[in-house]
Amino acid sequence: IFTLIYTIVMAIRKNQPVFKRVQLPAFQQILLVGCFLGILTFVVRIFSPIGEWFLDMQLAHWIHYLFIFPVGLIAYRNQWLEQINPELGKKAGWAVLGLLVLLPLLLIAGGALQGMAGLVSFIGGLTWQSALYSVWESLMMLSMILWLLSFFKKHFDQSGKLTRFFTGNV
Repeated sequence: IFTLIYTIVMAIRKNQPVFKRVQLPAFQQILLVGCFLGILTFVVRIFSPIGEWFLDMQLAHWIHYLFIFPVGLIAYRNQWLEQINPELGKKAGWAVLGLLVLLPLLLIAGGALQGMAGLVSFIGGLTWQSALYSVWESLMMLSMILWLLSFFKKHFDQSGKLTRFFTGNV
């Protein structure tokens, strides 16, 4: 759906970029955006919790989809992959680790050990558990993306025998 919309927009604009040039944001700015995405996600999940389907879609995840697709386009147009450095990757990695440690604490404090009744408060509705989980999920999404991009850029940015074989036989 997003690609179709983008293709139509690019055809109308005669292949002129839709987004202006922007620098890769600082990690602190990315975390702020993650908090904002979490708040928007929470608001959507008040009305459409995780697991609820509408026209074969879970609206509970659409804020992330609506955000990540254009950010991917902006990242491509501005060569953000080249700007991701080990320092940013390290910050993102620490954020991922911290968020992973935080999740069980959040689940326990929110009553997840009480069975399904405790877990339901995390998937949507007007609960503090849903709010915190929505923010946690958004921060994890952005941090994990940055950490994985940095990790693969550092450790897998060269050709080996196998990749050269596949490249030559496409």
